[in-house]
Amino acid sequence: MGRASLFSYIAVLLAVAVTACSGGGNTVSEEDRLQAESHRSAAQQLVGEGQIDQALVELDAAVALNPKDAQSFVDRAGILAARREFQRAIDDLSAAIALNATVSEYYVSRGVAYSNLAQYDAALADYAKAVELDPNNPRAYANRGVTYFNKGEYDRAIKEYDRSIGLEPNNAVVRTNRGIAYARTGEVRRAIEELGDAIRIDLNYADAYFNRGAAFAAAGRYDDAFIHMEMAARLDPENARVYTERGTIYGDLGINRKAILNYTEALKKEPNNVQLFLDRADTYMKLPDYAKAIADYDQALRRAPENAAIYIKRGDAYAMAGGFGNAVLDYNEALAIVPDNAIVLVKRANVLYQAGAIEQAYADYYDAIKVDSNNADGYYGRARILKQFGQFEHALNDLNNSLRVNPLKVEYYMERGVVYGSLGRHEEALADFTEALKFSPEMAEGYSARAVAYTELGKDTEARADVDKAVELGLDRALIEANLSAIRQERSVGP
Repeated sequence: MGRASLFSYIAVLLAVAVTACSGGGNTVSEEDRLQAESHRSAAQQLVGEGQIDQALVELDAAVALNPKDAQSFVDRAGILAARREFQRAIDDLSAAIALNATVSEYYVSRGVAYSNLAQYDAALADYAKAVELDPNNPRAYANRGVTYFNKGEYDRAIKEYDRSIGLEPNNAVVRTNRGIAYARTGEVRRAIEELGDAIRIDLNYADAYFNRGAAFAAAGRYDDAFIHMEMAARLDPENARVYTERGTIYGDLGINRKAILNYTEALKKEPNNVQLFLDRADTYMKLPDYAKAIADYDQALRRAPENAAIYIKRGDAYAMAGGFGNAVLDYNEALAIVPDNAIVLVKRANVLYQAGAIEQAYADYYDAIKVDSNNADGYYGRARILKQFGQFEHALNDLNNSLRVNPLKVEYYMERGVVYGSLGRHEEALADFTEALKFSPEMAEGYSARAVAYTELGKDTEARADVDKAVELGLDRALIEANLSAIRQERSVGP
């Protein structure tokens, strides 16, 4: 679920009651005061018409004519905050406070600006002052709740929302924020109820529908989730977040084509959103449609060319599609950004191994282990090469290290079983194949390999049972029997 909503700056900052202020220093002439007031009135009208930039020009003129009017600074701060120029907004609000330090709303508005810059301690100090000046100011508590939420202190956020709602029970925004906070604390059912209250207060509040949909999804109530997401999309059709969340839900459910449709819709609204390209690419990988995934990774890299993770993802896509050369190039790019990364070294080694560049692959596995002595896949990859060159004891040592780091991976047991068999240690091979089958009981190759171990040990009855199971799971009986027959022949001849 999304971050708690900060209040609209235009609605908040321009809603502060006009407070005429006069400080020390040069006197403002009556003519300048009247002209300044005219400019400020014009700015308020322009804001109502959505002409923000022109309103800022009018407020610049108002401040220049009457720098002793706190309200002009406050109104200009509202415009600056709407333009996300938060530091300039803070400067104007500080000027207003210097002219009149008794208005609670000035501190609330400056606190919101500080919060947007993640200067949470400064924000909390301003909210405390706002509450001191006006203990019944619901916005002070509500925005303090938002700041605690953004600090990850969800219980404290809820307490602040409680205070705000106690003073203003029909505020759908605050109830929505409290619902989001409930969800973050794991109280999903309570979140659903709270967000339902927000909707009953304001039937046209898209954020309440969106977050209630996300809460329903978290509760596994997907039909309700989609109903609420659809309502959010109708109320706010240009909000990419609705389509993104809906895409995520479809993806989690494995309904990948619908996930892609929603990410595509979101990208129409936010065509430069790197994460959306990555989400859609990752979903294409699940289909799989590697060409389209690579095209989306291309788009992401055009917008974030220094992001190593994207090169890695595109390299993986190329590798899955059999484009080993391009995969290596992408892993090279990633390593140029994050040198000595063991995971990327192993990925490059795997591709080089598949491409037949055995010596280069071995060098990468070696380097990966040197960088990270607990890289299980590095040991496993190097063991495969060592086995290929008949260095079974060294391969065994590497596979022991793989299993030391990760004792739950089937491939490691299967490979070690093969190495044990090559060393004539068939009881140990049998034990490893049996362990692998515990993790993956429908693995045909596991039964075939264990049949070999049983045959080497003279346990033909058990071997036949495993052959039958391997055939049932799709392997060719003639090929398996030919291999076992050769082993029996050698066994009958003896040493």
